[in-house]
Amino acid sequence: MLYFAHSDLSLSEVLSLFASVPYTLASKQAYDEIISSIDGKSKTPQTLFSGYYDNFVKGINGVFSSPSDLSARLQSSVARFSAYKAQKVTSLLNETRNRYAKDSEYKTVAKAILNTYNRYQATEYNTCVARSRTAKQWENFMKPENIKALPNIRWVPSRSAKPREAHIPFYNRVWAKNDPFWDDNQPGSLWNCKCDWQETFEPVTDNPQFKSTAQQGLKLNPAKSGEIFSSDATYFRVRNKAQVEKNCQLSFAKITEKTAKKSLLDTTAQCTIKEENKEVSKDVIFTSKGIKHCSGDMLNKIDFWLKSVILPNIDKYIKTAKYIGKKKSDITHNTKKDTVKLKENTDYFYYFEIALPNGKKCYLHLGHYKDNLKENGGKMYLYSISSNLPKNIKAI
Repeated sequence: MLYFAHSDLSLSEVLSLFASVPYTLASKQAYDEIISSIDGKSKTPQTLFSGYYDNFVKGINGVFSSPSDLSARLQSSVARFSAYKAQKVTSLLNETRNRYAKDSEYKTVAKAILNTYNRYQATEYNTCVARSRTAKQWENFMKPENIKALPNIRWVPSRSAKPREAHIPFYNRVWAKNDPFWDDNQPGSLWNCKCDWQETFEPVTDNPQFKSTAQQGLKLNPAKSGEIFSSDATYFRVRNKAQVEKNCQLSFAKITEKTAKKSLLDTTAQCTIKEENKEVSKDVIFTSKGIKHCSGDMLNKIDFWLKSVILPNIDKYIKTAKYIGKKKSDITHNTKKDTVKLKENTDYFYYFEIALPNGKKCYLHLGHYKDNLKENGGKMYLYSISSNLPKNIKAI
């Protein structure tokens, strides 16, 4: 639902719907770039999407000193949230572009819209940091040695000057770590929440049955769900869900491809295969064509967002991947020119099993260039990441 679809609203009335706030997310030049790119039909400007996403990732990385399975899951959550938010803002800008004939009027309203969602970004960023911290703490709380030494958790009161009423009944109460209460209530389950929690050996307090206090978009324990923003968040409530999801995935695929090329090109990973019952180490290179195909091939597939987040670091997964088998290259199943050419230069595809950060099994497809090629002959390259293996693989 768009906010100003009624044609009887004046320019001043439309502006009153959007608060004017400072440029805190992007520079004025970035705003101008976004506004000028809107033609009434635009999907998602990369500047807008990247601005939101990079902001959230910065918050997550500030909590996690080094990458982990949990941080990767949280990043995939904010990637999808950022894409849907960018789609929402773009739809508003498109409506503005179509409504106002005068360029000056369009730019005035467009900047007000960007500023408003920029302001929302401040709250969303703070909540992202809080829930990232909550997720990391929970992961530490649930280590076997910590459960044994400190089996319970105490809710620490908010440090806010104006604490949120919903969490006040929890202050200084103690629950066991395995209490279902923690599935629906944690510090960070309210927007801008400043509560905390603490492991303790203090006894469990006499607690009544509390209902979930989590606000819309902040449901579930983020360490368990892997989500900063839950699936009921406002931006996810769209009519043409399938088309919006497709647009969002296409936008993130572009970001993924660019990031992966930056981190993987000119690097080499190592994998281990079995040939004649012997383990053989093989070099794996990363090419622009291979990365582009891998990124595009994940579209509309299971765990797209998570696979896309780990793609720039896929070299680390290759090193420990479990070899499954191989299959001769076949060009009959894909008619795209670039893919056909790539497969014509490939004699075999090798398949490896890995585990995604959410624990699901996944498979790496590594192509092997024909030995007689002048460039990269005899080397292996990244081709795809799939949830299933193809048929007729020659197993080891």
